[in-house]
Amino acid sequence: MSQVDFISTSNDVREKPDLKKLRTFTAEEICEIIAEVFEISEEELYSKKRGNVYKKLYLYGLKNYSELSLKEIGNIVGMDYSAVSQEVRRFVLASKKDEHLKSMIEKIKRKLRRY
Repeated sequence: MSQVDFISTSNDVREKPDLKKLRTFTAEEICEIIAEVFEISEEELYSKKRGNVYKKLYLYGLKNYSELSLKEIGNIVGMDYSAVSQEVRRFVLASKKDEHLKSMIEKIKRKLRRY
């Protein structure tokens, strides 16, 4: 049997798992949800003050729950696409050590599931 014969064909009747397309959100919806959950103004998500946890959470939400590219996310928040990637990566790493950040992420995930 060659390698090609082993790959499934159109006649393959084996059961395949259904992949549900997860709902994606717009930048505006994510912004509104974060502002609502943490009772902050939407402008605070765009603030360039150092250590803005809400902006980091917003970047995380945009990267993980929208169909926007890093470049598009960067244009929305006024950052370079590589800075967006690094900021989200650092935020995720920090959330693994910080229970407060982890609980913030969980609150947003719960709200997005119910949205």
